[in-house]
Amino acid sequence: MLNIRPRIEAIYLASKSTRNSKKFKKILEIILAFGNYMNSSKKGAAYGFRLQSLDNLYITKSSDKKSTIVNFIVDVVNAKYPELRGFDLELKYIDKAAQFSLENILTDVAELEKGMSLTQKELQARQTAPNAGGGGSAISARSAQNLALRDFVENAGDQLKKLAGDAANARAAFAECLEHYGEDAKATDTNAFFAVLLRFVNGWKTAETENEKRRKLEKARQLAQQQENNNENELSSTTNNISMKNAVNNKKKQAMLISDELRTRNSRKPMINPDEVKVGRSIRTK
Repeated sequence: MLNIRPRIEAIYLASKSTRNSKKFKKILEIILAFGNYMNSSKKGAAYGFRLQSLDNLYITKSSDKKSTIVNFIVDVVNAKYPELRGFDLELKYIDKAAQFSLENILTDVAELEKGMSLTQKELQARQTAPNAGGGGSAISARSAQNLALRDFVENAGDQLKKLAGDAANARAAFAECLEHYGEDAKATDTNAFFAVLLRFVNGWKTAETENEKRRKLEKARQLAQQQENNNENELSSTTNNISMKNAVNNKKKQAMLISDELRTRNSRKPMINPDEVKVGRSIRTK
């Protein structure tokens, strides 16, 4: 009985928390809206879906095969419905409940009740049996055994009765949870039902991590691109400045050359104009 009680409690608490989770219900409504939008050209609007279909969300991938529709829905929820973040915190004990089968637990409790019934009959038979044969010591030993058996039946019987009541409550809570989400109680066991929810929660967390990593990489890429653009602009500006400086220096050099040429010309002796030369006449003696 000691190893059965924690299983019953896990299933009961997981059923109650899942049934009463408001955030998880809103998440399902958003998923349904996305599904109806994607299938609007093929089918009419759906009014619900089986929770088992949550596993199919990871099949629909983007064109680059790097993300799924869950990645997209996670971004939409975080951006448009931030109040729904942390919905998984409302789904308590689903990880433990996913390990146990309520059907097997109920079978174990039924076996314990059957064994207790046989023990009670054995005790009743011993108590009503005549003390035939044997001496006083044999009767005393038999009485002691009967007393120990009676104490066991009384103590274990009370514990078993409470255990059976808790198992019935867990079964009722699980049935109410299944009815709330439109699941078939006859075809669904706790380990399968809560395993679907656990995979969805883990997948959601993985998508959040992937999206955050992708945002950081994109931010780093943008910063690198911006830095590259700044470097190119700075290089272009530097090149333009150098070109302008070179042009100015060339103009200065040309001006200096012209100035030097003018000074050189001004400093030279003027050339003799032949027209201005006076030729002396020679005197002949007659």
